[in-house]
Amino acid sequence: MSMDPLAAPACADGPQPAGTMPGGPDADIVAENIRRQAAVIIEAVLSRTTPEEAAVRDRLRGHLAANPGHPEVALAEHLMSLGSLDTFTASVQEMRLPAGQPDGTNEYETTAPDVAESA
Repeated sequence: MSMDPLAAPACADGPQPAGTMPGGPDADIVAENIRRQAAVIIEAVLSRTTPEEAAVRDRLRGHLAANPGHPEVALAEHLMSLGSLDTFTASVQEMRLPAGQPDGTNEYETTAPDVAESA
């Protein structure tokens, strides 16, 4: 069962995205962009069908139900409920993404052979 994260209208006095002034000229645009991005992420998670992730999907649905019209709040609460920032940081460091290492080096980078060595 999938829930539409944007099904309920947003409350005008609801949470404001970080870094915006309530009622500022761009606040509504920023809030809507964040809301839509969160909805896309949520839909991607909820559309998965692996049995191992069923509990995660159920928890996310619970956060959506508790925050109708505010998928950005539901997603933030869901992510915070998954564990501490230290746990998240440790798991990201274990992944070692190809973009590079924390020290700025790239383990996937290769160097061209020295011309003098090949002659």
